[in-house]
Amino acid sequence: FFSSRRRHTRYISVTGVQTCALPILIAIDESGSMREEMPKVRRMCATLFESISGLPNVRLTIIGWTGNKKQCIIKKITKASQIGSLEATDYTPIGKAVWYCKHLIDLQSSTKRLFVLITDGQPNELDDIDVAKEGVRIMRKRGIICSGICVGAETRKYSMFMRDIFGDEFEICDNFTEVDEFLRKKISKQIIRTLKISKFT
Repeated sequence: FFSSRRRHTRYISVTGVQTCALPILIAIDESGSMREEMPKVRRMCATLFESISGLPNVRLTIIGWTGNKKQCIIKKITKASQIGSLEATDYTPIGKAVWYCKHLIDLQSSTKRLFVLITDGQPNELDDIDVAKEGVRIMRKRGIICSGICVGAETRKYSMFMRDIFGDEFEICDNFTEVDEFLRKKISKQIIRTLKISKFT
């Protein structure tokens, strides 16, 4: 179901639930159509890691995802030094990517958990929309905050499938400058809410 490239991807071995006040999981489309955007994506990721440095109760994980109908190639990035592994190739198996992220964020124990998926196009397999939608539905039922971002010149064209998956909780961005701004606001908002909860518990 999932495969990994040994040079780029960390295998996941978790024996128990991990505790963190605010786990943040950002899943970034690495399909071939993202090739020209990758330098901007890497800079954005570096900025995000820098912005949360020094916040011990916030854990940022970036998932790069690509693949095809049979497999989803995953890159798990937990520190800035790994950002250079992000590259664009293959296709857009969004259903498999969402379910992988669901599994990963399920392992985090917190009252607040944030999942954001970023893509620039539609899935290659239309059945993937229902698969991804079900994964998001289950995550929300478990209290996970789920948002989608559709980015690039074709965003208006492809935004319909993002609405199918995320409902009203998705954003249309023309470029990665807008994505960066949206993520900063989203993350800051959740950090403030988490701090308020911690203060009174």
